[in-house]
Amino acid sequence: MEESGGARGLTIAGAVVEVMRHKGRPLSPAEAYGAIVEAKLYHFNTDDPVSIVRTQIRRRCEGLDFPSALPSKLFRSTNDGRYTLVDPRVPVLAGDDSAVNPGPTLHTLVVLQQEYDAITRDRVLTALKNLPPPTFELFAMRLLHAYGFQDVIVTKKSRDGGIDGHGHLPVGLSSVSVAFQCKRYLEKAVGREAIDSFRGAISGLHEQGYFFTTSRFTSEAVNAQRRAGAVPVILFDGAKIVDIMFDRGFGVSFRELRIPELALDTILEEA
Repeated sequence: MEESGGARGLTIAGAVVEVMRHKGRPLSPAEAYGAIVEAKLYHFNTDDPVSIVRTQIRRRCEGLDFPSALPSKLFRSTNDGRYTLVDPRVPVLAGDDSAVNPGPTLHTLVVLQQEYDAITRDRVLTALKNLPPPTFELFAMRLLHAYGFQDVIVTKKSRDGGIDGHGHLPVGLSSVSVAFQCKRYLEKAVGREAIDSFRGAISGLHEQGYFFTTSRFTSEAVNAQRRAGAVPVILFDGAKIVDIMFDRGFGVSFRELRIPELALDTILEEA
């Protein structure tokens, strides 16, 4: 409901009527808002008061018909972004009226969900960056296992030879031998030298390489993923790892929220 927010108990629409009558000329929503605040006719508790004023004017504007429009019309558009009173003698509205703050809409819920998703992704990446290096290697091993890799193990530090782990990827009736390396960095970017060194370590032993980092790769490293006649090295930076976790529900859980919507027309349609 539109709560009265001014010293005289005016609604927003009532405050707009008051300032239009006082100014004696058409006003834009921004001009109406400024005049309302200057006259202290209404206290707005919103981040976008001009939008609220515009909505209240349009709901009572002649020639505008939409689901939340009101039957009693107070304003008329002057076709230049401004509005004027239909009848300057109209009584000023006080008390309750239509919704000033209609509450959350489906759009605002979607925006909030997207914001929460982004925040959670940042939290997940931060958590990965804070893992001890051996634990990050264990994480990478289990991530590959979740994707169907078999016989995945983490090598012993004294014998890894630049390889943190290895396993097999089933392909049809055969399998591909793979190895992986992990760099748990906070900000430091992984350069081409690390990719070339890893490729050298797995050449002749494995057919594919997977390089995981919680930070990012330099452009030179990205360009070095594939070289003619050399073992391909597939790169996974922090953002890509988090994307995989969200896509697979790996280390991330989800809650399903029921969001109701009016659909009465679907049951009242004629057969």
